[in-house]
Amino acid sequence: MAESAAQDFSRVVVVIGEDVAAAAQLVRGIAPDAAIALVFAMASDGALVAALETAATLPVQLIKGAAPLLRGRIYVVPAAHDAIVEGGELIVEPTSGRGRNDRMLRTLADDMGRRAAAVVLRGHDGDGVLGVKRMRET
Repeated sequence: MAESAAQDFSRVVVVIGEDVAAAAQLVRGIAPDAAIALVFAMASDGALVAALETAATLPVQLIKGAAPLLRGRIYVVPAAHDAIVEGGELIVEPTSGRGRNDRMLRTLADDMGRRAAAVVLRGHDGDGVLGVKRMRET
């Protein structure tokens, strides 16, 4: 992980699921100077972005390509896209199929170690289980 990224935040939290209302509730009340970066990976990015912008005091960004993970930000992975974390950056690309959540969580664990966390609001067919297991091992 890049040295500059290590100083930007104390925790990166990835949220997976399909419940936009629960996602909005999750960000409500997070202070604008919070030392975390939040990443949301859900199927409904348009409704999600609107709900998060309404509920959050943090800026919300729909990711295209790659973006450095910075403290006090909310990132949304576009629908039909995979995401990985590498060198302190969130990188999105067209989906490769099954296991997209596992892949994202495994790369997050490998890149961020103990500063990585996951919230699984609702999974699909076990996707995310192996990624959460990797996070517990780091």
